Amino acid sequence: MVLGPEPLRRGAAVTGRLAAAYGLAIRSVHPPVLPLPGWTDPAIVLQRLLGYAVELSPAPLVVLHAPRLRRIAETAMGRRFLAALAQWRRGPSASRVPIALETPGLFCAADRELELFDIAALADFAARESLATTLDTAHVGSMPCSPLDAYALLREGLANIHLSDLRPVPAFLDLSVLQSYIKHHQLPGEGILPLAALVQMLRRNGYAGLLTLELSPLALGFWSRACVRRQLARAVAWVEETAEMVVPADVPEMARVAVRAAD
Repeated sequence: MVLGPEPLRRGAAVTGRLAAAYGLAIRSVHPPVLPLPGWTDPAIVLQRLLGYAVELSPAPLVVLHAPRLRRIAETAMGRRFLAALAQWRRGPSASRVPIALETPGLFCAADRELELFDIAALADFAARESLATTLDTAHVGSMPCSPLDAYALLREGLANIHLSDLRPVPAFLDLSVLQSYIKHHQLPGEGILPLAALVQMLRRNGYAGLLTLELSPLALGFWSRACVRRQLARAVAWVEETAEMVVPADVPEMARVAVRAAD
């Protein structure tokens, strides 16, 4: 569940009751996607996400974006974030809400300078801070980094996968403010990422964490409720059918796509 104005206004208790009334389980809580006032300091974001999660039962996984800082320990904001993590670790282990640090993407050249831009650096930081990780396939694909390589680096502490595809766009549309909607977070199987190989690998390795279809509202056709339902059904069916395919691990991705199309 992505926090936005409505769930924040209602509060966690009401949101939890609504989910239960509709037979839904909230498996993870995600920070706001749009820039809301007061949600820029990573320590405050962490505290608010944890506060929201503990009011839900059972407490869901907290997905946390990596701080957009060049040197975390050398800034006041970064030190507050590290202190917030230390406070979380000191909490009772039985009631501690799990946190999964999400892999960043490449939206502009300055992103390369961030301390946790590199997947290996993020994995090391997560291990030091007792955090799990969330692998966002569109993000790592934009770096560029294969989701398969990212999975190999993050596998041990991986708790969540944001599954979506990445597609090329014309240069005049390749703007950071548009990328999450028209370039990243496309329906799986409709872009350039080796997602079929990743899903097959997850199946072979017995992955038991969360698998989240994090899709652009444009890719879903948000203007039509019927279109949203149809696109979500397509995405779920793609994952299920791909997971059931029996394809040798060393078959190239394009061959996998051809096998799936033939089936």
